[in-house]
Amino acid sequence: MAETLGTGWLNKNSLRNYPISQSASGLSSDGSFVFADNLFLDMKLAVPFLYNSSFAASSINPAKFYISSLKVYPQGFVFFIGCDTKPQIAVSDPVGFSSFQENMTVAIRGLAESTANTFDFSQVHGWAVLGNVDKLKTRTGEIIFTLESGRLESNVICYGPRRISGIKIFSDLNTSSLISGQVLLNSGANHRMSVGGNAADGYTVTMNAVSSDNFQEICECADVEVGPCIRSINTVTPNSNGRVDIQAGDCLVITSGTNSISISDTCAKPCCGCSELEVLVADVSALTSQLSLLQSQIGVLTGSVSSLQDVCLGSRIDATSCTPDE
Repeated sequence: MAETLGTGWLNKNSLRNYPISQSASGLSSDGSFVFADNLFLDMKLAVPFLYNSSFAASSINPAKFYISSLKVYPQGFVFFIGCDTKPQIAVSDPVGFSSFQENMTVAIRGLAESTANTFDFSQVHGWAVLGNVDKLKTRTGEIIFTLESGRLESNVICYGPRRISGIKIFSDLNTSSLISGQVLLNSGANHRMSVGGNAADGYTVTMNAVSSDNFQEICECADVEVGPCIRSINTVTPNSNGRVDIQAGDCLVITSGTNSISISDTCAKPCCGCSELEVLVADVSALTSQLSLLQSQIGVLTGSVSSLQDVCLGSRIDATSCTPDE
């Protein structure tokens, strides 16, 4: 089975300008390049708009869209689409020469441009079918076209309301894959959603948490064993708010942090500074010197006492030796 459907349509377009307008010359601004009939075979460009935008679809003329430029590189090229005086409102995905195949489909995406006085082209999207790119392989640089030379057929452009292309759910630091198509937002337990607004001004979805005493427990924790709650500390029960105060006593300071309570002893810390410690060290040094001197004096005194004992013990005292001479 062929991968490309409608090849008959594409083959016919290779012999005419479509999707380039039949009134467009296809000639670049410098006159050095002309669109080949089989370069673009088909194209569709969706231009979303806001319901309440002052720049509604009716103010954007479909005959004002055109191929504004081709940027050719040695490896491939991209093409830009302009609208009226804005030369770059959309750009194609890069087309590589080495990977190119006949009847190749290329995506087109809008470029962000949204201010108070301009139409928002950021959500423009579409596709183009390319037939033959051999003529571009010999070129490099930017090839510029005007509205008159690169105008697109009006039926290539289709309008519609701005739509959400997809939704991604971010939860627990994980992002889901892109959800597209019809997405149903389902209100769960303890939660309510309401839709307001209208088609002219736009719809709004309001999400509210339900204010009720009958909350539903939706978490199944059968595989998680949770210990019993602390109901009292040393027979002290909490107050009506479930609070037990820990009060500081002498030399104790209690501070609270993130999931923590710090108890500090202030009395055990040094109460003197560096100057006081220097005086204390000097006094201890002087006391040490005096202690050494005292020890030496004690040694001298000990020797003197020993000598005195030897003299006294070696002497024999006679009973008449002290009798005075007559």
